Amino acid sequence: MRKKLIKLASLFLLINLYLLPSTGAYLTDRENVSGQFKAGTWEVTHYPVVNIHSVSDGDTVSSTLEIVASITDPDNDLSHYWLVVQNSLGQIVAGPGVVTQHSQIQNQLIFTWNTSSFVDGSYVIKLEARDLAGHKEPNQAPVLADANINTDSVDWVELMVDHTIDDLVINEVYYDVASDQNENLNEWVELYNNSDETVNLLGWKLVDKAGNARNISTDTDLPSHGFALLSYPSHNWDLWTEPSSAILANLTDSGAWLNNSGEEYLRLFNPSNQEADFVAWGGYDGWTINSGEGKSIARATAGVDTNAVADWAILASPNPGTNPHSHILVNLKQIEQNLQISFSNATGFDEVKYVVSYEHDAIKEQVIGVGNKVIDQENLALSPVYFGTCSSGGACTAHANVNNVNISLLYQKSGQVLGQSEINFNWFND
Repeated sequence: MRKKLIKLASLFLLINLYLLPSTGAYLTDRENVSGQFKAGTWEVTHYPVVNIHSVSDGDTVSSTLEIVASITDPDNDLSHYWLVVQNSLGQIVAGPGVVTQHSQIQNQLIFTWNTSSFVDGSYVIKLEARDLAGHKEPNQAPVLADANINTDSVDWVELMVDHTIDDLVINEVYYDVASDQNENLNEWVELYNNSDETVNLLGWKLVDKAGNARNISTDTDLPSHGFALLSYPSHNWDLWTEPSSAILANLTDSGAWLNNSGEEYLRLFNPSNQEADFVAWGGYDGWTINSGEGKSIARATAGVDTNAVADWAILASPNPGTNPHSHILVNLKQIEQNLQISFSNATGFDEVKYVVSYEHDAIKEQVIGVGNKVIDQENLALSPVYFGTCSSGGACTAHANVNNVNISLLYQKSGQVLGQSEINFNWFND
């Protein structure tokens, strides 16, 4: 009797095993599946897996952020994904929302977030996905928290927006080198310090569309509202007349690397690998500007950055290290012991601050002043600068043996710095 019971139990087990459907695969506790036992069958549920790659928890951004992600599904039956940016109050402030997506995505750009118009503070990027059957893990609406694993249907990234980080911008790019110059040596990029603080350049880098990086290898400080010129150590700066105030800094590597034609861009990153600025040309993403051979592209107003091609202009005569308003003509004239400074074709600024410095008999002198006009006024003449000393009674004594005369000009519009330039002047001594 005992043997018969054992045989019956074995037969019952075999019958039930025969009735179970084959899944065609072994299941592990690491697979993105779930299931339940129903009436002698095992139902296997797959769900999408999402991951954001281009930004991580705790990162700080200050300009444009490209959100690159992967969205996959074992059954390849995706329905849609949901991508939003929420502020610290939980309000949705950016993002495409629900996007129909049936094919899988691998390391693909799905949204570009321009943070320039957003207040500084904490934000959360939220990415979720469902398949055609409505499966998602965790299957909540709304999801209460991100489990911080890379095998589910939810990925949140908490970050900070901070526009107070070093405000350095790309101000001019000379990429299509003139035919009579060596292109492997003479490309250059101009940076402008748009902040009121000194910025150390070591560790900053430029990255082009192909992913080629050029690091600044010079440990030097860029003064507030100053210009830096970036090039290879072997660059021939004798081809240009750059002001003495411009900082020259070396880039790593060698050889021509910026495209003269076709889509191209440059991104500027600070030493913390945060993107600080961006410029494009050749039709990339609507940036239709092209310099042409021997010309440069430059910001129409130094440091003004709205992340738009409208910020930029083509300079027929590149002017590295100086005010981008190359149309302004500065006229210097010595009249006996006076220096007359005047401007023509001078539209675009309403105030110019000047510093005239010189030496006489090994004594250093400095005269500081300011000139004002309306924006559209084309001509401006400053009060003559007297090279001498006057007593309270009005008696004046001219300085002899004057040399090393330098004029520094700072242009402003409604209190905003537009740019600056420096000029050396040869003084005639009687």
